[in-house]
Amino acid sequence: MTDAAVNILANMTEADAPLTATEDAGAVAWVLTSTALVFLMTAGLGFFYGGLVRDTNIINTMMMSVVSMGIVTLTWVVFGFSWAFGDNGEHGIGLFIGNFDYSFWTGLDMKNWDTLPGLVFAAFQMTFAIIASAIISGSLVERVRFSAYCIMLALWSLLIYAPLCHWVWGPGGWIGQLGALDFAGGTVVHISSGVSGLVAGAILGPRKHVEKDMGPANAPFVILGGCLLWFGWLGFNGGSALSTTDGVAARAVATTFVAAASSMLTWLALERILKGKSTSVGASVGAVAGLVVITPAAGFVTPGWSIAIGALGAPWCYLTVEAVNRIKLVDDTLDAFGLHGSGGFAGAILTGIFAIDGGLIYSGSFVLLGKQIAGALAGVAFSAVGTAIIMGVMKMLFKLRIPEDQELGGVDEHTHGESYSYNSSTKTYAAGGRMTESETSKESVNGHTHLWQTAERILTEMMNVDLSMISFDFSAVERQEEEIDSPSFPGVTTVYRKELVECKVTTPDKALQEKVGLPTMQEWSSTDPQGNTKFFQWLTEAQAEAQKVKLSVHGSHISTLVRAPIGLDEEALKEYLKSCGIDITKFGQDGTKSLKEFSSELIKGETRLLQVPSGEILVITEVVMMILQNPETKETLVQTGQLRVTVL
Repeated sequence: MTDAAVNILANMTEADAPLTATEDAGAVAWVLTSTALVFLMTAGLGFFYGGLVRDTNIINTMMMSVVSMGIVTLTWVVFGFSWAFGDNGEHGIGLFIGNFDYSFWTGLDMKNWDTLPGLVFAAFQMTFAIIASAIISGSLVERVRFSAYCIMLALWSLLIYAPLCHWVWGPGGWIGQLGALDFAGGTVVHISSGVSGLVAGAILGPRKHVEKDMGPANAPFVILGGCLLWFGWLGFNGGSALSTTDGVAARAVATTFVAAASSMLTWLALERILKGKSTSVGASVGAVAGLVVITPAAGFVTPGWSIAIGALGAPWCYLTVEAVNRIKLVDDTLDAFGLHGSGGFAGAILTGIFAIDGGLIYSGSFVLLGKQIAGALAGVAFSAVGTAIIMGVMKMLFKLRIPEDQELGGVDEHTHGESYSYNSSTKTYAAGGRMTESETSKESVNGHTHLWQTAERILTEMMNVDLSMISFDFSAVERQEEEIDSPSFPGVTTVYRKELVECKVTTPDKALQEKVGLPTMQEWSSTDPQGNTKFFQWLTEAQAEAQKVKLSVHGSHISTLVRAPIGLDEEALKEYLKSCGIDITKFGQDGTKSLKEFSSELIKGETRLLQVPSGEILVITEVVMMILQNPETKETLVQTGQLRVTVL
């Protein structure tokens, strides 16, 4: 063991040395409270992000925030704090990074930061590093490997966050010496995380087969997360005063409240004007936008001007989010850049305009504004280049993305073995058995009865596979509906509904595994006791792609199919269609279905006729697809699709 190592270990055990400055009990209590509030923000961010993703990815998304609490805590203790706040002088390398003096928080129990114990100050700053790192996940969720994300968190917190923190807040940091203002982390936290998320998302690539405007899976989670963030932000900004005696903390808390309220109302107004409705998600996102924008200015502006800052920050962030989503150069999944990167930059500029000491409206000088822009641009450049290097090296060394089948089916079950909702989860069977009555009832409620019954029949009647060897995963069912005007049914809209369910063959029987998907089983048919024949074929993944078989959601959902199926004989069908204003004389002409054929398909269940609340009549043809997977290699063996009997 080296002398340096011995010295570090010795210092780590010394807790009884005298402190170097007088403590302020009020400041200590306030910063300790603020530390707890900021720590709570990461949990709030988990709820906020978790509510915005698909329900098959909620656990993974929330875990990406939670795991930051563990990883960044350790990186901050080991080297991060020392690199950010170690004193390396005001010239040379000291302009850009600290030192190793406080590695493992060595000596902090013997040192004060102004009127705070060193450990209190280090813990408070640690919560900033944690939330900054977690924000990045908003640009990566639903496609990044959890293990790769954890590695990136550790590297980013040390190589990007800690040096940038030193530039702005550390002793001798060049942005701090320049005179740029950043009260609580507009550049350090928000620009760094937002820009880094955008760059990391660009290198990772967009999500596959997912539309940006699918909407949140759980709006109440978003609301809860937004409220927790707002609550914690009072400590985030207020605690950054590091004191309670000069009124700065009170000002920071007041401006934080006011800017968030102003931004929320402005965002709701924008939604109402541009989209016709004000949403609960919009209220939460709008408040967060205001909180981000006020962060660099909180202790430097008056509550009155914070109204303007919130009102100006909301449209800035709103338009940035819309622009990124429309341009589609980068899949910024949860708009981390639009809110944090863009909002942090806006806050830096607005601080240069509204700051009491040196702001443009008070001094008439552009000096502070110029410094603000320079500091913000430096944060953008350093975060972008540094993150690109980290992600580029990682991409060369190992895989960053999850497999496509896991991305389509949802990350929760595959990565964590958990699901947000077990109401429609994996179904297994006792030897030779079927679902119990209670299980069947539960599946009926959750809308998968037809799906699992069809899958059962494929396996038992057509493949002669014992159900005890099979497990169905209904937590990751993918649906896709195509609405077209079919020439077979004049005047009636046809909806082709496809569902993809994962089915795992759990038997180690090699003969059975080899039997599944043999080329000789390319196509077959099955006739039920009622004489209805349905046709099936095996498709490899390549064949499915070649035939343009869609396996996931692409189009808009048909959300109004709520009435019971309609099955009618020919005469009843004729009268029903006439009552709906459909010209029945066109049936049976020029290649269209006859009413007799139409009725026969309805009665046999090959198609379904549904009437939506608007009165429109839809013909539903269902296509069930199934994946069979090797349990040892996790490799997809085959896919099967039910061919449409209806001729288009």
